[in-house]
Amino acid sequence: MRIDVATLFPEMCEAVLSESILGRARKNGALTVQCWNIRDYTLDKHRRVDDVPYGGGRGMVMQADPIYRCYEAVQAEAGTQPHRIYLSPKGSVLTQQRALELAAMPHLFLLCGHYEGIDERALELVVTDYLSIGDYVLTGGELPAMVMIDCISRLVPGVLNNDVSAEFESFHDNLLEYPQYTRPVVFMDKAVPDVLLTGHHKNIETWRRQKSIERTLERRPDLLKDAVLDKKEKKYLDECGPANFFGIRGNSYITPQSHSILPSITNKSLQQLAEDMGLTVERRPVPFEEIATFDEAAECGTAAVIAPISQIDDLDENKSFVIAKDGKPGPVCEKLYHKLRAIQYGDEPDTYGWISIIE
Repeated sequence: MRIDVATLFPEMCEAVLSESILGRARKNGALTVQCWNIRDYTLDKHRRVDDVPYGGGRGMVMQADPIYRCYEAVQAEAGTQPHRIYLSPKGSVLTQQRALELAAMPHLFLLCGHYEGIDERALELVVTDYLSIGDYVLTGGELPAMVMIDCISRLVPGVLNNDVSAEFESFHDNLLEYPQYTRPVVFMDKAVPDVLLTGHHKNIETWRRQKSIERTLERRPDLLKDAVLDKKEKKYLDECGPANFFGIRGNSYITPQSHSILPSITNKSLQQLAEDMGLTVERRPVPFEEIATFDEAAECGTAAVIAPISQIDDLDENKSFVIAKDGKPGPVCEKLYHKLRAIQYGDEPDTYGWISIIE
């Protein structure tokens, strides 16, 4: 793959491109990157490449002629017509999917703007694509160009020492990457998860996939709508997360965390009460099968406060999970119910500031 960068600051770009993975890829021929100084193509004896904008305004605008001459030189040397990208916050935001598409192209030309922008005629004559690395403004296009080259080049065969590694990083399959660990096994009383020490590849793969889904749900739930999940994984995210559900196991209050559940004031209040009762509150994805391990389970909401659940049926798998064999609410659910009700009715002091009295 060949990438040409048109910039006013080639040394700035070379400082990044000559190091680490990119530097090695250039040396071994897996990647060709060349920086072109736009100032070399100006006809001004003082090497000026900018001028005041017509119509007035602040700052300076990069002139069309040096940019067009620079592009012509790139095209003449390469003998091919590249895909031409202007790095600008006006463009669409670079995504992993877009990077995959660009990595399949044999030749890219990246134009780095500076000052107040570029003469529109240069963009009309040269540029075919506009890309941004985020919804914010930088001084110039050099840093976005370096980010883009790093993102794209690692998807080019031969750039990474282990080509497979790019397939299991964040945003592959629209999921964030799973947690990583290395030596020592225990650090500051924090241990490496046991499954990673077993050498059982299938179990490790399953654990990593589950952690990727959990992490995506927690930090970037917006990605899940386009994630490729099988039936079991979708159930793990959605069907185990009916609105305002919680389970009790031992000393833990467990409630599903899901992008498809609206925040519940009642559930939030119950979590606070559970913590004050000495329970550990866990907000996380809950696999459907985990329901079988609950000592108690309930739905909660404004009207009923807590509605105990005695049995949950999985009609797809023809399974039933009996939680309360006698059909009665458990002791923790009862205690939480009476505590919250007492605060709501004024029988106990509201130390949380939940109740407002309107006269």
